[in-house]
Amino acid sequence: MDYIIKIIEALAWPVTIIVLAKMFQTQLTGLINRISRLKHGDTELSFQKQLQEIADKAELKHNPDSRQEHLIPDDEETTLVFKLLNVDPLSAILVAWERFSDAARKRLGDESPMNIGLNLIRKLNQQNLIDEPDLDILNFIRNVRNSAAHARDTYVDKETAQRICSILLQLANELEHPRGT
Repeated sequence: MDYIIKIIEALAWPVTIIVLAKMFQTQLTGLINRISRLKHGDTELSFQKQLQEIADKAELKHNPDSRQEHLIPDDEETTLVFKLLNVDPLSAILVAWERFSDAARKRLGDESPMNIGLNLIRKLNQQNLIDEPDLDILNFIRNVRNSAAHARDTYVDKETAQRICSILLQLANELEHPRGT
């Protein structure tokens, strides 16, 4: 009898953890997907790979060196974005996204502040103002922006944030100053 009690005692916590994990699987999966950095003691894990991959993809398509007519604008708002990168990369992404959204709404002729996010970038795509690769890039950046706005515990390193901001500012400039005009 003591042997059975010891087995039950030994298995109680592991079984409880497994049952709880199974019960809250959906919530835990969502939480884990939002984690971008995990630190315990001297060990730190970074989940920046997906952010860096999308930034790499965008930079290949939007390389300022190969598209001189659409460089990042040199104005107060751009200066603010790049100053914010040193203080709060997430805020810099929010400001750059707002600049992109404003340019997109103006280009679409719909300056309603309610025309944001997914709806906005879909309209840009439907009117052939952005192509499918840009749509994918912007959807990913939109998710980063949403995390930055609504889950301030999100971590984006300064370099990746700078790349995202550069892409958004360049796309905004392309929408504000289309080729051939």
